Amino acid sequence: MPSEVCTGYPPIKDNSAKKFITEKYTGSFGEIEREVIESEFVRQVNDLIGNRNLPDWWNLIGYTTYESELKAYMDEKKNNEFATFEIWKNHKSFIGEYMYKHIFNELVGFALPNKIWVTELTNQLKFYLKKGNVNILSLASGSGCLEWAIETCCPTFNVICTDDYSWTHFHELCEYFHHINIMDVEKAINKYIYDVDAVLISWPPYNDEMAFKALSLILEKRPELLLIYIGEDWGGCCADDNFFDLIDEKEGKDLTEDYTDINKYYQTFAGIYDRVFIYDFKYERGKYYFFEEGVKG
Repeated sequence: MPSEVCTGYPPIKDNSAKKFITEKYTGSFGEIEREVIESEFVRQVNDLIGNRNLPDWWNLIGYTTYESELKAYMDEKKNNEFATFEIWKNHKSFIGEYMYKHIFNELVGFALPNKIWVTELTNQLKFYLKKGNVNILSLASGSGCLEWAIETCCPTFNVICTDDYSWTHFHELCEYFHHINIMDVEKAINKYIYDVDAVLISWPPYNDEMAFKALSLILEKRPELLLIYIGEDWGGCCADDNFFDLIDEKEGKDLTEDYTDINKYYQTFAGIYDRVFIYDFKYERGKYYFFEEGVKG
């Protein structure tokens, strides 16, 4: 368990991603493993961790290649009840992208921030909130990488990071990018809800009531706040059905439906269907549609 406030643990060495691959897979994938170790993506991960350099764009394998490889893998698996390493080795893009995801999830987090979409997010929040200095409460912040990225892309933003680290029994390799206040969701909301303009929940645990409880409390205390939710939609691997049902029940308007550039530049791993949602539970037609030079509503 981290100390009361995580204040910059020593950064993992520059070869951390390479070391993680070597220790985790122990040569199981041979040539694929070597290619992943030498890939541009792993270099970017090391640069993010070691030098705090947020990339403009992550060098991923991509959906088209991945999906064709995945189909071939599944066709081959039909003739073999067990998904052995030998089958996986025949489909390098499939296992390569899987390894990319595993590396990033273990060392950094689940949302994949880049400068372009994070900057788009901050620009839109400034527009919606009609202010430049924005305070955000982040729940279940993990390593704080996404929150650090937000402040890096827009220095007028302040993100309060909180997490109770109840998940560390299965995920202990995080690097910390931000000060983290150790507290559960209820305590975090009660303490900070009146000091912020928006609440951020990124990749809440699957089939868990945390996100539902958090949203219920937010709507009870300050329903006018924007909710920034990053993760998969209803039926995906984030939160529980009650969370998404509550959004529908309270008629949360997803503002990204009217402004698509955030998700246009949002990157995710192949086979994962997360994106950015910005919910307004006090939405009225025409609320954001006024002319302002350089800003799209």
